[in-house]
Amino acid sequence: SIRTNQIMFNSFKPNIILKSALRIDTSFLREHSVMLLLLDIDNTLVMHGQGATPEVIDWINSIREHVKICFISNNSQERVDMFNADIKLDAIAKSGKPDKGLYLGLSEKYQVPLQNICVVGDQLFTDIWGGNRAGIMTVFSTPIGGKEPVQIYFKRFFERILFRIWGKKNVR
Repeated sequence: SIRTNQIMFNSFKPNIILKSALRIDTSFLREHSVMLLLLDIDNTLVMHGQGATPEVIDWINSIREHVKICFISNNSQERVDMFNADIKLDAIAKSGKPDKGLYLGLSEKYQVPLQNICVVGDQLFTDIWGGNRAGIMTVFSTPIGGKEPVQIYFKRFFERILFRIWGKKNVR
């Protein structure tokens, strides 16, 4: 039915769409009562496979005293360690997104209620769907671009369809 399709499509719909994750600042964190920020890495903070840029490091340093931060990536330990080398925050490689157990486990680990957790990522079918399934705030960050693995390239096709269905309103 149409109702069932709407519910299904909306399970991939982010609460907020940002042109860049780096638009999140202390006032955003306060406004949304965010105590734990879960950040995807590839195409959310940097191009796929790139190390942390000075801009990303400065941004992290501007918010890290105001919120707990954990990087969550489905990429390898080696990849995550390379990105995190100069930042040295908690990071989970091969995280298993969109498994809602990941988010529930992090709520427990950090002792932060689900309503005070925000996940930020560039993929509707991993970052956003997993966060929505766990009942946490979801922020879609426009993909940075660059070369992506083929499986992500195919997901982007379906993401574009969903954004057409929803209309790209409320992009900040």
